[in-house]
Amino acid sequence: MRNFLLTILIIISIAGVCVISCPKHEEHSKAITQEINNVIDSEFSKEEESDNAVAVVASTLCSTLSGFIIDKMLSVDNYFLFSVGKITLEGEKKIVSIGVLNHVFTDLGEYVKEEFSK
Repeated sequence: MRNFLLTILIIISIAGVCVISCPKHEEHSKAITQEINNVIDSEFSKEEESDNAVAVVASTLCSTLSGFIIDKMLSVDNYFLFSVGKITLEGEKKIVSIGVLNHVFTDLGEYVKEEFSK
């Protein structure tokens, strides 16, 4: 009986930590914007040296705009233990981030590179 109560107490403690540290909309937006900016910077850094000034200006402009666009398009569903960030693209909702324990996991790198190369 004592082990059962200890197990229940541990589970409740872990759930409490997850609820308290569940990432909000701002954290999802910041993580997604950072991921997009990293891809944009890496794509523009591939440019030749002669286009360096243009690449810096374009990278800065894209970085600034991506933050505003993500803020408007992103919706975050909070499920108390974790949160899910979704963006509506072409009429479809796409999961772009999952947040748990005050950390947001994104995997947009390949998608952004594919869209960037079009």
